[in-house]
Parts: sequence; structure tokens; C-alpha cells
Amino acid sequence: MEKPISKHQSKCAPEALIGRTEDLWKLEQLIDAHRLVSVLGPPGVGKSRLVASFVESRSSEPLETVHTDLAGASSLVDMCAEIARQLRLEQRPGEQFESTRDQLGRALAAFDELLLVIDNADRLVEPLAAVLQHWTRQAPDLNIVVTSRQPLRIDAEARLELAPLQPPSPDAPAAEIANNAAVRLFAERARRVCGSLDLDEENLAVIGELVRRLDGLPLAIELVARWKSLLSIEEIVERLRLSPQDLALADSRQTRFSTLEAAIAWSWELLDDAEQAGLAQCAVFAGPFDVSMAEAVLDVGESSVLGVLLGLREQSLLGVEGSGAPRMRLLTSVRRFARRRLDDMGGVESLWGRLVAYLGQESRRCLVEAERMGRIGALERLQALHLQLRAVVERYERTPDLEQKEEFPAFVDCALALAYIASHIGQIAGLRELLEPLAASAAAAGLPTRHVLLLNAIAVVDTLAGRQPDLVERLEDIAPLAAESDRDGDWLWIELRLASELIWTGRLDEARRHLDAVAPRFAQTTWCESWYWYFHAQWLAATGENSESIDAYERALEAAGRTGNEGVEVHVLSGLAIAHIKDGSSVTARQRVLERLDSGSAWLGSYGEAHLLQTLAVSAFLDECYDKAIELGEACVTQFRRSGAPADLALGLANLAWYHFVVDHRDQAAHFARQAENLVEAADAVSEFVASAALVSACSLRWKMGDEETAVAVIERSGRVSPSATASAHWNTVVSFYAGLLAALGRLERAEEVLEELESAGGELVEPLLIELARAQLDIGHWRRAGDGERTSDRFENLFANLSNKIDHWAERIATTDFPSWTLEDLVELTIAQMPQPEATFANLQYAAGTQPALLLATQHKAFRAPEATWGDLSRSEIRWQLLDLLAQRRLDAPGEVVHIDEIAERLWPDEVLTPSSLKNRLYVNLSKLREANLDGLLLRGEDGYLLDPDVRVLRQ
Repeated sequence: MEKPISKHQSKCAPEALIGRTEDLWKLEQLIDAHRLVSVLGPPGVGKSRLVASFVESRSSEPLETVHTDLAGASSLVDMCAEIARQLRLEQRPGEQFESTRDQLGRALAAFDELLLVIDNADRLVEPLAAVLQHWTRQAPDLNIVVTSRQPLRIDAEARLELAPLQPPSPDAPAAEIANNAAVRLFAERARRVCGSLDLDEENLAVIGELVRRLDGLPLAIELVARWKSLLSIEEIVERLRLSPQDLALADSRQTRFSTLEAAIAWSWELLDDAEQAGLAQCAVFAGPFDVSMAEAVLDVGESSVLGVLLGLREQSLLGVEGSGAPRMRLLTSVRRFARRRLDDMGGVESLWGRLVAYLGQESRRCLVEAERMGRIGALERLQALHLQLRAVVERYERTPDLEQKEEFPAFVDCALALAYIASHIGQIAGLRELLEPLAASAAAAGLPTRHVLLLNAIAVVDTLAGRQPDLVERLEDIAPLAAESDRDGDWLWIELRLASELIWTGRLDEARRHLDAVAPRFAQTTWCESWYWYFHAQWLAATGENSESIDAYERALEAAGRTGNEGVEVHVLSGLAIAHIKDGSSVTARQRVLERLDSGSAWLGSYGEAHLLQTLAVSAFLDECYDKAIELGEACVTQFRRSGAPADLALGLANLAWYHFVVDHRDQAAHFARQAENLVEAADAVSEFVASAALVSACSLRWKMGDEETAVAVIERSGRVSPSATASAHWNTVVSFYAGLLAALGRLERAEEVLEELESAGGELVEPLLIELARAQLDIGHWRRAGDGERTSDRFENLFANLSNKIDHWAERIATTDFPSWTLEDLVELTIAQMPQPEATFANLQYAAGTQPALLLATQHKAFRAPEATWGDLSRSEIRWQLLDLLAQRRLDAPGEVVHIDEIAERLWPDEVLTPSSLKNRLYVNLSKLREANLDGLLLRGEDGYLLDPDVRVLRQ
């Protein structure tokens, strides 16, 4: 048999293939194992190019290749003619197709090894399937590869489904973005038209957004890369956002599928009427959807919706995500095409009406289960509907007289579900503006339950935005309305929320009254008992009854397990772990949480598991188990990424940065701090408590690493440098931290200005200690700037004595704050480090002692401080200093052990021979002087010697 004219004659010449190494390997494995392989995928995914690259990779092997492209073929006669031409077979005019088919089969069978590539078989799938089945029987050594958007559906067929390139996640680090296949494809194709392309961190972030907008579809990426000759990357992204139709601009150098429009239109023409209707109507879905949603919304006449979906799936127009509970989605380019077809077909309003009704029903069901019972399945169902709910809200929220329309109750339920999801993951931009007019409309429309729920949702947004005083007032207004609601348990829930907020704001007596009001009635609902004990435990912890709070947390866990309230378990376990940590039992805290995690964490979901892992990581960090803290911190960050909660992820990353820093992993620490900063900067609006804590934590680490300038720049880029009375307490806290940074950098006038603005605005602060530290930094900065003469002036006379008096308060505040404690600890240490000596040493010792009584010894300065006393100076009395230092060292080495009189004599008077009476007199004089210096209760007489009280701590520096 004569060889074919060429090994490969594809119109799609092989180019450098990016990101398809694994797909090439899979194709090779399938071809080696099967005689017929179909490469399937949506328009523009690169099926032809993958096969061309595979053939090119086999060019050195004896395998012969025949290629035919059916894109322009109207029948299989054209295909057979092309194959015959390549095999140099003569065809008789007017010969029957069956005869030609058999002749080609015999010719193909004559080859020892032959690969037949049939490209773009979409239009001729059914007749082609019959022919290929015939040839595989005739030619046992024939291998066939077909590219198509739908399978052949014959027994011999193996399938390789080619997906778009996976774009980088929005929070991916620069190195990961640079290595991403979709990004590399854009960069390589862009360089062809513009010569060079800088891949710095900023450009990489923009390119990452660009390829996400294009769904990682190779054809779309290549078409858009051509624009780089005229537009910047930022301009390309903006054009895609505002004018996505520009993707239809043709490339005159290509003859086939030079636009996505042409590629998708080719597939559209292959659909039957029901499939076309189904695809067009799927454009109403803004995100992934499942069969139940499609069956409730789509109208495909007499056809089965399931059958239509299967048809679209087999023709690669419908992608599938997940395996256990699969969801479908349209690529952005396919959805855009389908939306235009839907506009042409009509019936859009009725389609949206059915979608709103379905989403409203699902929202009502899931909200009850998710909000009160914390059912993870219900929460995850709502999260799966997030994009759909947002699309519904954006379409209907500006509709005139919406409350008079039939869809209004369902729309309110959608808005409530959206608010619940958004508050859960911390993204609260625009929620108040959406919910407030809806609450007024619900009241006017006579929907009391929805009115209460909307008011409560607004209260939740206020919590996250840091408006606690306004929130308490609002909840108090809601409570009487909730009592009249027709939904069981609304009043109980509002009362518990009130108690929680009052605890948070320190109004403990008022909180107790609300808890006492709930106590006799919590048996009325299955969910209430566990929440009651949880808030009761929080109240006990706030009043300082930590041991009793542990018992209450345990009762809450027992009630949650008995009633099936999964959601409260996350909060209870976190609270219980923190209570154990405060009780000095970090190991117990970790064991208690791990026991629950080991029993199976599916009930938690990613968000709940992330919070518990964060608690465990903090516990390990405080116990100085740093490797364990890093391990748990990385697991926590992974779960927060999956949960889609940017503010919580930012705080997890900031914490992880600290864990790495303490073990001197400075590069990793800087990397994770930068990720946390970027997340807070990029977030539109998030949980402000968490975001502010993350920003302060990350920037204080920058300060600790000597990079104060970057910390200042990050806060300024966040736009949170202008305090006001209306700003949230959380961001005013960031402003006070910012002022401290400025003072540390010597920008005293600007720091003074920021602090004065903050104090005159009268805004709330989540952590008042930050403004105290900022003031301290400012005072120390003025002292450092002053000359020697000015430092002795009245302005600075008592500066360090006053700061010394505040240190005990700082330590006490850090022990009780909900703010990241190690962040505050390091800020205190950085403030102390700015002091001169000996004040810095004295302050360090005071801070190290914390709230516990201790004898402090500053050895370099020969100074000491007894509990609740001022500093004493022994620099002019070497004997008394040596005596106190000897007793302190014995107290540290062997608490309760006496220092014998002879040992004291040897230490204090080594070169003298003293009689017992002389030694006794000398000791009496020096001990009396020490007792007069506030050490009377600490110096004890033992058998033949002296000792310090073993119950009092000793700290030396």
C-alpha cells in the first residue's frame, strides 16, 4: 500500500501548547488503550490544537496519519473524497457511497499502523458513527481520533472531555498567578503582538482577573491577547466588563472560528428546537444551577427538561461541577450568546417570574434551617444560590411599585437569603441600602414576619459594620414587633440577639435581664435552648466567672447535640476553647475541639471548620507550639479559601504570618501578611471587625519587622485614614493604629492631627488600647525630638512615670480583649522599646509581670520593685543589692529553699572573717533597710537563713 501524501495536513497547525501536558498524556493513554477516541469540549476550548500537538509529538514514530476536517463538509462523501485523495485512491464518478466506504475500509486495513484524525465532526455525528463502526471492524490496526462537541455514542468509543484552562483564584500569590496556564497563554500570545509584557505583581493580578472573565477559554484568551497591541491590560479588562460583545471582533488572518460568536453559532445550529429553547432560557441562570431549579424555571414545551439538559451536556454546551450533587453552568461566552437568543424568542418576564418564585421558596426553607438550627446543608444550599439571588435582586430592586407585584414576597425572601449569605461570609456592601426600603415596603404590604426578618437582617449588617450602639436601639425597637410575628420563636431570637450585643458593649446588667426573660420560655422551640446556654456562657465569661462559663458552654453543647442544632456547636466550641485557654488549659482546649472534629467534620462545613482550626492554631501559638500552630493555621486558611469569606481569610493569613515570624520564617511571614493586606484592600465591603483586626495584625507585623513605611502605605491605600463619628468602631480602631505608626516614624504633626480628628469626631473604638499606645508613641516621639534642656521641662517631667503607671492597665486589657492579643502585646513592646534607659527595662519588667503580683529586678540598673510599690534604687548600696539578688536567684532556682547565713556571708563579705554576732548585726542592718523599701512581707526568716516568699513571682532582666 502506498503511503499517504503527508503525515499531517490539519488546518490547525500545532503551536506551542500551554497548560495541556496532562491532557496530552491522557490522550496518549486513551489512544494506546482504545481504537476510537473522541476529544470533546465546548467551542473554543482547543480540541483541534490538542490533537494536532499530539500528532506532532508522534512525528518521529512509524505511525502514519491521515487527517480530514469536516467543518465545511455537507456529507460524508466529502470526507471520503478527502481520505481517498490522501491515500492516492482513484474514485469512480457516480460510485455508490457504500462501495466507496468499503473501498476505503480495505485501504485503511492495509496499513500496519495508521491514525485517522477526523476534525470538527459535529454536523455529521450520526452518519459518521455508523461509518467508523464499520471501518473499525474492517481495519483491526486502525486508530481513530475524532474532535467534536458531542460524542459518537458507539461501543468502541472512549472519550476525553477537554475543559477550559483553570484561571487563578482571586487571592492567589503572584508566583502562583505567574505559573498559571491561562495567564501564561495570554502573556505568550500578547508578546507576539506587542513584543514585551512586564509580569510584575500588579500586572499579574490584572491578568488573573482578565482570564477569569474569559472562563480560561483558550480561543477567547488568544483573541483578547491581540488587543494588547492597542490597549493596556487594565483597559482590556474594563472593555470586557463594559463591552463583552467586542469578543465578536473577527481576526482577518483566520478563516474558521475567528470569533467566539462563530464557534458557538456553529453549535447552536446543531440543536433541535427544544434544545435551542432550553439553552436560551438557561441564560437566566447567573451561576451554577441544578436539575430541580431548571425543571422549575425552564419551559421546553412537550419535551423533558432533563432530556434537554442531557442533550446540551453531551454537546459540550453545558458544563458540570461536582460529583455528589452535580450542578450545571454555562461558560460566560455561551451564556452571552444564549441571552441574545432569549431576547429574540421572548417570554423573558415570565421566565424571571418562575425563577423568583423558585428562589423565594428555597430561600424560605433554607433560612429557617440555616439561621436558627445552623444546618450546614441548608447553608451550603444558600451559598450555591448566591449568584442567582444577587441577579434577582439586581433585576428587581429598582422596579416601581414592587410591593404591589405578585413576586414581592418571594423577592423579599431572596433578599433575606442574600443578606444571610453575605453577612455569613462578611461581604456586606450595599446591604443596608437594599434592606431598609424593603422593610418599609413589607410593613406597608402587611407582611409582619418578613418585616421583622428584614429589620433583624439590618441589625446583623450593623453588627458587622461596627455600629453597636445603634444596633442595640434597633433591636429594642424590633422586639415588640417580633412578639406579634406569626412565626414561632422570632421574639426569643431577638431577645437573645439583644443579650449578645449588650454583653459585647459591656452592659451586663441589661444583658442579664434579657437572658432571664428568655430562660423560662426556651423550651418552646427546639433551637433556643442551646443558644440560651451559649449566650449565658458568654455573659459569665464577661463577668469574670470563667470556670462557670465552661460549665455553661458544656450545657450548650449537650443541648445542641440533643436538638440537632449544628450551627451553634461551632460558636460553643470556639467559646469553650477560649475559656479553657483563659483558664490556663490550652491543651484541654485543643483536646476538646479535636474530639469533636475527629467525630466527623462534615457537619461543620468549610467556614465552621476554619473557625475551629483558627481557635486551635491560636491555642498552639500561645503554648509556644509553633510548628503545630503553623500546621493548623495553614489548614485554617485552606478552609477559609473554600468558604469564600474574604475578611476571615485575611485574619487567618495575618495570624499565619505571625506564626511564621516567631520561628524566623521572615519571607513566609511577609508573604502571608501581604496576602492579608491585599484581601482587605480588594474587598468591597466585608465584616469590619474581622477586616480591621486582620489589617492591624498584618501591619503590626510589618512594624515588628522594621517595615513601618509599608504598613503606613497599606493603611493609606485601604482608604481608612479619615476618622468620623459615623465611621465604624472597627475602622476608627485602624485609624488609631495608623496614628501610632506615624508617631513611630517621627511624623509627629500628622499623628497629632489624626488623633485630634479621631477624638473630636467622638467615634467608637473596638480596642481603646490602640489609641492609648498611639498617644504614648506620640509623647515619646516629642521627647526624643526635644533637646537635652527641653527634656527637663515640666512637659516631660512625669512622662515616663505616667507611662509606667499605665503598663499594668495595658497588661490587664490585653488579658481580656477579643482583639488579636499578640498584636497588642507586640505594639506594647514596640512602644516600650522607644523609651530611654532605665525606663525601658522597668517597663518591660512591669509588662512581663502582667496582672500577677511579682518582685521585679532590673539587674543592669540595680533597681527593684515590690508588688504594688514604686521602683527602688540600690545602685549606691552594693551590699543590699547583692543580698536581694542572691535571695531572688535562690527563689528562681529552688522556691522555698533557705539561703544559709554562711552562704550569705561568703557572697557579701568574701574577704572578711566575721564573728557570729558581727555577721548577725550586719545582716540585721541590711535586711531592715530592704524591709523599709517595701520588701517587708517578702523577706522571710528560715532555719539558719533567709528566703523570699515562695508564693510571689520573681522576674529579673
